Amino acid sequence: MDFFEKLGKTFNDATEAIDSKTKEISAVTKINSQIAQQDRLQSDMYKKIGKMYFDAHDEAGDFEPEYAEAFDTIRKSMAKEAELKIDLNTAKGITICPSCKAENPLTASFCGSCGAALAGIL
Repeated sequence: MDFFEKLGKTFNDATEAIDSKTKEISAVTKINSQIAQQDRLQSDMYKKIGKMYFDAHDEAGDFEPEYAEAFDTIRKSMAKEAELKIDLNTAKGITICPSCKAENPLTASFCGSCGAALAGIL
């Protein structure tokens, strides 16, 4: 019977070790997830602050000189994005009404939604 008692004890010890390790891994995973969530929150807030600063200072040009390159890069990126959106709409065969933002066929002269003139919108 001594053999079976040792086997049972070994089995119980192994089960406890596995249970302990599982709890440890679960706790670590949960904390890592919470850390990642806080990192995302911080990153989102940094982006929001940056956008707020850009929006508040771009038109007036009253930003510090060390931000000039970043402001210029953002402006160029925004212009390129606008060009790409026009290219995308052209590829899709549509134009966007400047008044109501409705999609219209490229051949339309007036917006089918609000009636605004679309001539030369491409």
